[in-house]
Amino acid sequence: MIKKPEWLHIKMPSGHKRMTRNVLLTVCAAFSLIFTGAFATYALLKTVTPTATNVFQSDKNIRITLDEPEWEDHGKSEAKAYVPGQKIDKDPTVTLEAGSVATYAALKVQYFDSSNNAVTREEFGNKYLNKDTSATQEDAGIDYSDKWEYIGTVSEEKADVYIYRDILKQDIKETAETENVTAPLFTRVYLDKGIEQDKETKRLPKFNIKITAYAIQADGITYDDAKTEMMEYVNNRSVEGL
Repeated sequence: MIKKPEWLHIKMPSGHKRMTRNVLLTVCAAFSLIFTGAFATYALLKTVTPTATNVFQSDKNIRITLDEPEWEDHGKSEAKAYVPGQKIDKDPTVTLEAGSVATYAALKVQYFDSSNNAVTREEFGNKYLNKDTSATQEDAGIDYSDKWEYIGTVSEEKADVYIYRDILKQDIKETAETENVTAPLFTRVYLDKGIEQDKETKRLPKFNIKITAYAIQADGITYDDAKTEMMEYVNNRSVEGL
């Protein structure tokens, strides 16, 4: 027979048997409550409010124009009747229109040969532009301005993209600088003296340069970030045919 430990021995008068039973029942009930409580599932109070719609809208936008004043004035007519070795005025610039927010501007340049096929700048230069090594830089090919930076090529179109280094913003009349107009990407196209007539048509080849302008907002964007954003934008718009 196993001897009960002394701490478990409870000695009470016989008249207290009912009380002892009640104590034991109370203790058992307490243990039962604790055990059950450990596995109880509580229904959490929950609620939700109607959605609050906060509308943000703006009357701000970007408006630019692409201008070629010298080309429109006389360059276009000269190009239609060019002679080998001639220099043709062509001066693409971007103007920020009144009411527009400050922007970064870019120009996409596409080159097309006499068959109207897109060609690279190098291929175009080899066929039609002055390559005289004794010529000055200003007389060789196309005189691109250093106020613009080349940032990439749209491979499908063989087009080059240039971003303007300064931000275009509304012009302050008190200053001498015109802040809403870019410098021309280039001013002249110098044709090769060796361009030859077609043997059958007896005519000089027809070729062209196509310019497209783009702009993105300048607020909150660094120049380096603008180059990345602009190139992505030009690529996406080119896929759309723009």
